[in-house]
Amino acid sequence: MMNLESTQIQMMNPRHFDTLSRYKRNRQIYSSEYDKVYLESTNQYKIILDDNPVYHIVDILEEGRLDKIALLYYGDSSYYWAIALANNIIDPFIIKANTLLVIPYIENLFENNGPLSITNT
Repeated sequence: MMNLESTQIQMMNPRHFDTLSRYKRNRQIYSSEYDKVYLESTNQYKIILDDNPVYHIVDILEEGRLDKIALLYYGDSSYYWAIALANNIIDPFIIKANTLLVIPYIENLFENNGPLSITNT
C-alpha cells in the first residue's frame, strides 16, 4: 500500500497523442515512490456499487483498454472512467489480462449522488 505522506506526487501535463483520443485531457501523475508515471482517470467521485455487482475478467485483447470494456457494457467507450473509479485504477492503460474488474451499473452514475447525478453538477 502506498504511503501518501512519504510519496511525492507531481501532476504533469496531459499526454500528447498523434491522433484524436478520449484520453487527451487526462493529466499524468508522477509518483516518486515508484518512479512511475500514471494517467489520471478522472475526478475522484464515489461510485456506488449494488449488492450484486457485475464482474468482468480482462482478456488478452482488452489489456490496457478500459474503453473497450466500457463499450461492451455501456455501449459507449467514453465511460471508461467509471470502471476505473469503481476499481481504484489510476492509469487506465495499465490493465493486465486476467484482472477481475467490478462493472458499476450505468444507472448508479446518475443516481444516489453518483458522479453524473444532478446533485454533483
